[in-house]
Amino acid sequence: MSSKKEPHYVRERKIILQYIKNDSPIILDIGVGQCACMSLLMAQKGYQVIAIDNEQDALENAKTRINESGVDGQINLKLEDATSLSFADGSFMNIVAYNSLHHVQNLDKAVAEIYRVLRPEGRAIISDFDETAEGYLDDLCDLLKSRFKQVRQIKRKYRRIFVCRKTKTKKII
Repeated sequence: MSSKKEPHYVRERKIILQYIKNDSPIILDIGVGQCACMSLLMAQKGYQVIAIDNEQDALENAKTRINESGVDGQINLKLEDATSLSFADGSFMNIVAYNSLHHVQNLDKAVAEIYRVLRPEGRAIISDFDETAEGYLDDLCDLLKSRFKQVRQIKRKYRRIFVCRKTKTKKII
């Protein structure tokens, strides 16, 4: 029997899937990217996914991967900017941002938009990394804690997963 250790990204994706609330079948995936990894995993688990990215090329490549996967009817790709989402307030019970927020120019605005479109009692699951050790993840953590009442961190070397819960009581900022 092989005791080969799973790659970090496989473990990370499994952790993210564990924190998705099952009471809503639709998930917003912010920053789907070219590989559409998380969108594909969530669709394979039976979720409907609205996957956004602000790069048309990324969406085109994601579309090719999705079409080849057999779950293309479960993923809706949209050209959107994370700092200016077109969705109504409280549209989603689950939002996932998998290794994408470090690409956003205005992180504060993106986090504010995530908070706005998340339903009360909903979860935003944000995974990111900082190989430069310049404090990006600490800054992101502080920003999330300034918005959300509950933020759980799962630390892994230079990577972190943040599970943020929006409570029914508004947090004054």
